[in-house]
Amino acid sequence: IDGIKIPDGYVLDDGETIPNSYTFLGENNKPIVITLHHGTQDVTGQEGSDTSRTISRAINITKPNGKTTTITQSVTFTRTGSKDLVTGKIKYGAWSNNGKQTLAQLESPKLDGYAVTPETIPALNVTPDSDKFTTVDVTYKALNNQQTIDYVDKNGNTVGKQEVIGKTGETVKV
Repeated sequence: IDGIKIPDGYVLDDGETIPNSYTFLGENNKPIVITLHHGTQDVTGQEGSDTSRTISRAINITKPNGKTTTITQSVTFTRTGSKDLVTGKIKYGAWSNNGKQTLAQLESPKLDGYAVTPETIPALNVTPDSDKFTTVDVTYKALNNQQTIDYVDKNGNTVGKQEVIGKTGETVKV
């Protein structure tokens, strides 16, 4: 029948068809019933949908020379989304990985003569609702050192000692 238009956002139920023609009766014309349901559209990955979340952690390792290296750890959660074309509401599925993932533990690099803080960056359990970006700063502190100077004669006998104190990387006068 010309002019039958399915309302916006609706689709025909399975097995339902739109009649091609209709013959009018003299009396008692029955309504034409066409069964519809709300249409849906997959919104996975579309702009404005909430189907992907990435949680990241930056580990900034600043060496004693001031040079910083950054290690970034990231995990991404995904889920499906379906938009009801009549109401505009989006229904989301469950997050991937049961909504839980872990950023791996990392050992801070050791440098001889320096104390590192923190020594270990612990594993971090995250969910899609975790802070999207966190940072951990790894720093080094020079340790105190002591050096003994032995004074010896030409026969190898110790004739004196002197203690010199300083920090790793520091130059001191002797």
